[in-house]
Amino acid sequence: MELATSGQLVFLRESCLYIDRVGSDLVAPTEVVPKEGSRELLLFALEAFDDALVGYTNHSYVVGSRRKDCS
Repeated sequence: MELATSGQLVFLRESCLYIDRVGSDLVAPTEVVPKEGSRELLLFALEAFDDALVGYTNHSYVVGSRRKDCS
Protein backbone atom coordinates (compact mmCIF):
# COMPACT_ATOMS: atom_id res chain seq x y z
CA MET A 1 0.00 0.00 0.00
CA GLU A 2 2.87 2.32 0.79
CA LEU A 3 4.30 1.85 -2.72
CA ALA A 4 0.93 2.62 -4.29
CA THR A 5 0.28 5.76 -2.27
CA SER A 6 3.79 7.12 -2.81
CA GLY A 7 3.71 6.54 -6.58
CA GLN A 8 6.61 4.10 -6.48
CA LEU A 9 4.44 1.21 -7.67
CA VAL A 10 4.17 2.82 -11.12
CA PHE A 11 7.96 3.26 -11.20
CA LEU A 12 8.52 -0.39 -10.23
CA ARG A 13 5.98 -1.66 -12.76
CA GLU A 14 7.65 0.23 -15.57
CA SER A 15 11.09 -0.79 -14.34
CA CYS A 16 9.98 -4.43 -14.59
CA LEU A 17 8.85 -3.99 -18.18
CA TYR A 18 11.32 -1.67 -19.84
CA ILE A 19 15.05 -1.16 -20.19
CA ASP A 20 15.95 2.36 -19.08
CA ARG A 21 18.76 4.66 -20.08
CA VAL A 22 20.71 6.36 -17.29
CA GLY A 23 23.23 8.68 -18.86
CA SER A 24 24.99 6.59 -21.48
CA ASP A 25 24.25 3.28 -19.71
CA LEU A 26 21.35 0.92 -20.27
CA VAL A 27 19.72 -0.40 -17.12
CA ALA A 28 17.94 -3.77 -17.27
CA PRO A 29 14.95 -4.63 -15.07
CA THR A 30 17.08 -7.13 -13.12
CA GLU A 31 19.31 -4.27 -12.00
CA VAL A 32 16.43 -2.18 -10.64
CA VAL A 33 14.01 -4.71 -9.16
CA PRO A 34 15.36 -7.42 -6.84
CA LYS A 35 14.25 -11.02 -7.41
CA GLU A 36 12.07 -11.07 -4.29
CA GLY A 37 10.45 -7.78 -5.25
CA SER A 38 9.65 -9.03 -8.73
CA ARG A 39 8.09 -12.18 -7.26
CA GLU A 40 5.90 -10.06 -4.99
CA LEU A 41 4.81 -7.84 -7.89
CA LEU A 42 3.96 -10.89 -9.97
CA LEU A 43 1.84 -12.35 -7.16
CA PHE A 44 0.14 -8.98 -6.71
CA ALA A 45 -0.66 -8.84 -10.45
CA LEU A 46 -2.01 -12.40 -10.40
CA GLU A 47 -4.23 -11.61 -7.42
CA ALA A 48 -5.55 -8.45 -9.08
CA PHE A 49 -6.22 -10.35 -12.31
CA ASP A 50 -7.98 -13.14 -10.42
CA ASP A 51 -10.10 -10.61 -8.53
CA ALA A 52 -11.08 -9.00 -11.83
CA LEU A 53 -12.28 -12.38 -13.13
CA VAL A 54 -14.61 -13.05 -10.21
CA GLY A 55 -18.10 -12.86 -11.58
CA TYR A 56 -17.03 -13.86 -15.09
CA THR A 57 -15.78 -17.36 -14.31
CA ASN A 58 -15.66 -19.81 -11.43
CA HIS A 59 -12.30 -21.22 -12.53
CA SER A 60 -10.40 -19.73 -9.58
CA TYR A 61 -12.89 -21.28 -7.13
CA VAL A 62 -12.47 -24.71 -8.75
CA VAL A 63 -8.69 -24.48 -8.65
CA GLY A 64 -8.82 -23.26 -5.04
CA SER A 65 -10.99 -26.19 -3.94
CA ARG A 66 -8.66 -28.68 -5.67
CA ARG A 67 -5.69 -27.14 -3.90
CA LYS A 68 -7.40 -27.54 -0.50
CA ASP A 69 -8.14 -31.20 -1.28
CA CYS A 70 -4.43 -31.83 -1.97
CA SER A 71 -3.31 -30.43 1.41
